[in-house]
Amino acid sequence: MNTDVPSGAARWSRRRTWSLLAALVVVVAVASAFLALGDRRAPGDVTSPVAGSTAATTAGPAPGATDPASGATDPSAPSSDTAAPAGGPPASAADPVTIAQELPPDLPAVALEEPVPVDGLTIEVASIEGIDGQATGPGNIAGPAVRVTVRVTNDSSADVSLDAVVVNLFHGPEATPASPLEDPSQEPFSGALRPGASADGVYVFTLATGDRDSVTVQVGHAPGASYAVFTGAAS
Repeated sequence: MNTDVPSGAARWSRRRTWSLLAALVVVVAVASAFLALGDRRAPGDVTSPVAGSTAATTAGPAPGATDPASGATDPSAPSSDTAAPAGGPPASAADPVTIAQELPPDLPAVALEEPVPVDGLTIEVASIEGIDGQATGPGNIAGPAVRVTVRVTNDSSADVSLDAVVVNLFHGPEATPASPLEDPSQEPFSGALRPGASADGVYVFTLATGDRDSVTVQVGHAPGASYAVFTGAAS
């Protein structure tokens, strides 16, 4: 007579199968727990987006922005301090050589006794004489000097200002300048000269007796005007 009672080997086989299934379930549960824990991240952690993700990425620094960590500025960015090009070349200081070249030349030199007509005026050296100069101002030294009297006649029909008249004295072949001396007898030009009138201006210069054989008197009646030049020997 046949029976359905399993043999000992069959029962052992079923128990083994159930044991393996139970162990597999445990392994799957443990793995799931680890995966769940690994998916957590601390606040502030940044995860790189996966390819194809629609998440927004962090924008890089704008051109010209300063890196807060280093304080450096992007060298490729245009600097706000860069000055815009000017509409023309910058103005430069006047060249002294150019100014000198623009001044009119001196008039031809004449003898001390000759008058010189210039710009409606007649300029002449009325006298030049040696004196013992007296010092009346700081830096002046009393001593041998020459006193030059210049006469200006207004040949024009309008008043002429004499406030800007300049008188210089040079001596010797090198045309060495003589120093002006504030002697009490000096009386420079000033005021206005009426048409047809004449006026004298007196100027004193320090000059040794041995330097009077060749002197040059230079007279300018206005700024930018040609100088009248007189040469000869001073007494």
